[in-house]
Amino acid sequence: MRFNLLEQPWLPLLDHDGRTREATLLDALTGAHRYRAIAGDAPTQNLALLRLLLAVADAATGTLEWERMWRSRALDAGAIGAYLEARRDRFDLLHPDAPFYGTIGLTTSRGVRLPAAVIADAAPGRHYSMREAAGLARVGLAEAARWLVHVHAYDIAGIKPGAEGDPRIVRGKVFGIGTGPCGAFAGIHLEGATLAETILLNLAPDGARGRGGDLPAWDRAPATAAPRDTETPTGLADLYTWQSRRVCLTWDEDSVTGAVLCQGDPYAPESDPEPMAHRRWDSAGKRWRRRRFDAARPVWRDLADVLAADGQTALAPPVIDWARDRALLLDGDLTLRVTGTAYGTQAAVVTDAGSDAVPLPARLLTDEAARDGLAAAAAVLRGTEHALTRYVRTLDTAAGSRETGAGPDRIALAARGPLDAAMRAWLWEEATLDELHDEARTVARDLVDAEPVSAAAWRGRQIEGRWVTAGTAARQFQADLAVLDRATA
Repeated sequence: MRFNLLEQPWLPLLDHDGRTREATLLDALTGAHRYRAIAGDAPTQNLALLRLLLAVADAATGTLEWERMWRSRALDAGAIGAYLEARRDRFDLLHPDAPFYGTIGLTTSRGVRLPAAVIADAAPGRHYSMREAAGLARVGLAEAARWLVHVHAYDIAGIKPGAEGDPRIVRGKVFGIGTGPCGAFAGIHLEGATLAETILLNLAPDGARGRGGDLPAWDRAPATAAPRDTETPTGLADLYTWQSRRVCLTWDEDSVTGAVLCQGDPYAPESDPEPMAHRRWDSAGKRWRRRRFDAARPVWRDLADVLAADGQTALAPPVIDWARDRALLLDGDLTLRVTGTAYGTQAAVVTDAGSDAVPLPARLLTDEAARDGLAAAAAVLRGTEHALTRYVRTLDTAAGSRETGAGPDRIALAARGPLDAAMRAWLWEEATLDELHDEARTVARDLVDAEPVSAAAWRGRQIEGRWVTAGTAARQFQADLAVLDRATA
C-alpha cells in the first residue's frame, strides 16, 4: 500500500474564492499562485507545513531566479516538478523502507500507541481534545501526514519510550531532548496575497542557504532509532526538515491506526541561524536569546522592535532583512504573522498555542521615519494599557483585594480588541498618530467609566502612612493620561 504525498491530496489550502481544498504537495507548489494560504488543522501546523514547502522550493529553485519568479508571481513549476519526481519514493508516507518523515521497525517496551500520540490537540501534555474516541483511534492518512510534519516541529519535551537500537536508553526510556525546533521561539514570517508570494517572501537568498552538505531529510539516509551525531543543522534545508522525533506509523486500508513516538535528533536551539526568530541580547547571560511565543501579547507591541533591530540589543529575523533587501521589488503591502506554542513545566506540557498577524506596509521596511512613527504609536497604546492596569490595581489595593492580578488582566484583555483595531487603522494610514491617540484615550475612559467601584475601595485603607482610595486611582489615571498627552504633543 502507498500514500505518496506528490499524488494524494493532503495539504489543506485556501483558494481565492474562500474555499478550502486539499492539494498534493506537487500542486501546492507548482500551483501556489492559485491559492491564498495554507489552511491546516492548527496555526502551528500551518507554519510547519510552510517550512516544508520552503525546504522543497529552496532546494528545487534556489533564488537565482527570484526576481523573475516574483514578477510572474509564480514558482518555477518545471524545476520543482523535476526535483520532486527525482525523489518520488521519499515522499511516500507508507514506504516499506523509507517512509516520509518516519522510521521503519521502531519497537519499544510500551508497544504501539494510538495515533493521537502525534496529534497536537489529543496527545498527552496537550489541551483537552474535542475529538471523540473514534477520532483518537483512527486518523485519515492525509491528516496523519500533516500531524507528522507538525510533531517534528513542535512536539513537547519530556521522557519518551526508548526505541530498540537507541544508545540513549536508560531502563527502557530516553530522557528529554527538548521540544521540536519550532517550539523554541515565536515564529515570524511574511505573507503575501498568494501562497506563491508567501513562499517567495520567505525564501532565503543564496548567501543564507547554508554550508556544504546542507540537505533536507529526504536527501539523507532514512533515519534509524539512533540519533545523528550533531545538534546543529548544516543549513536551512536541514533545519526546516529536522527530524526531532522518530515515528513509526501503523495503518489499514485508509487510516493510521497506531504510532510509535520516540526521541529523535537533539537540537541546539541557539546554535543555528533560524530565519524566523527575533533575538534580543541577554546582558546577564551574555548571549542572544530568541523571543518566545506569548499568546497574550499582541504583535504590534513588538513590531517596531522587530523591524528596527539595531544589532546591539536586538536582531531582526533574517526573513525581515531579506524583505528589506528586496523592498524595491515589493509593490504591495504585506502581512507579518507570529505563530508559536507556549509550554509549561519543563516544556513537557502545552499551555497555549496560536497565531496573530498585523498588516505590514512596505514603507516600514525601508523608511526610518515611518518606523519612528510606529514606535510612537506603539508607545501610546502601551501607555494606555499601563494607565488602565494601574487604575484597576490601585482600586484593588484600596479595597484590600488579595487577587491583585485578576482585575488588571481583565481590563487589559478588554482593551486589547479596540487598541488593536486602532493600531491597524494607523498601519493602513487610515488614522494619524493624533487620531490613534484620541481613540486610545476614548477607549481608556470608557473602560474606566464602566469599571465597578466597591464601597470598600471608596473607603480605602492606609498603606505605609498614606490613604489609598478610589479617588487615588482616579487621580493617578488622569495623571497617566496627561503624561501620554505631553509625549505626543
